[in-house]
Amino acid sequence: MDAIARLKNARVRDYVYSRLFTGGGTSKQTAAGRFQDLDAITLSLVHNDKMNVVHDIAVSSGVTSLELLSLLRGCGRPVSLHISDKYANYVAAGRGLVSILDADGALVEMYLCGVLAKRDVSKYFVLTRLLYWLLAHAGSRTPQKPFVLFDPEVIEQIEHGSIQQIRYDVFETALPPTFTFVRCMNLLNLDRFSSSKLTHALRNIVASLHIGGVLQIGRTMTDGANMASFYLKTDQGLKLLQDVGNGTELRDLLEVL
Repeated sequence: MDAIARLKNARVRDYVYSRLFTGGGTSKQTAAGRFQDLDAITLSLVHNDKMNVVHDIAVSSGVTSLELLSLLRGCGRPVSLHISDKYANYVAAGRGLVSILDADGALVEMYLCGVLAKRDVSKYFVLTRLLYWLLAHAGSRTPQKPFVLFDPEVIEQIEHGSIQQIRYDVFETALPPTFTFVRCMNLLNLDRFSSSKLTHALRNIVASLHIGGVLQIGRTMTDGANMASFYLKTDQGLKLLQDVGNGTELRDLLEVL
């Protein structure tokens, strides 16, 4: 896992990402061009003459964030882009026996002198499963080396200061009104979380928006079609600006806000 960001072939990276699942059971599948239809709408909603402070939530590899940044800058829109993905942050602990720990400190997989030890793999990989069973309770190891599962170009842009990575958990992080545009795609889905938990997350997100800011929220279906909605934050609450496809499945919860 700690080698993914160094993979130079984008197609190989997308293949690997599509088979990664976070501690929350969410796939990190992503691909360039995924939000192309939505980005065109975003462009029409952001400011022309003042700074657009954008937060892209749960970005996986971050390639779609790069596309949004390139589009806004290419059209002369001033933008300060912030990205977050709780499960982009990992730690590699140990030397001969290396453990990969996720953002919750949970053990994801292990390597014994480069040989993979992992639980949730096919039963045909007997050695991999056996090694995990033998080593999973080996205890904590040092040294610990943090790494992020972002596209190499995203990491480069973060290092150069063109993109700001922030630590953010929609269920736990409460921010003051900081952003003028927030995008939250393929994270808050009815088939994954309870209504009460979704409402709490939505309150956190909306609270982080300036009055006059815009929220883009939705999901990508299995056929690649985007179902999303754009909302304007007003003094009176949220106002629907536009639906794409059937719009967000969280409409009822958002209308309560």
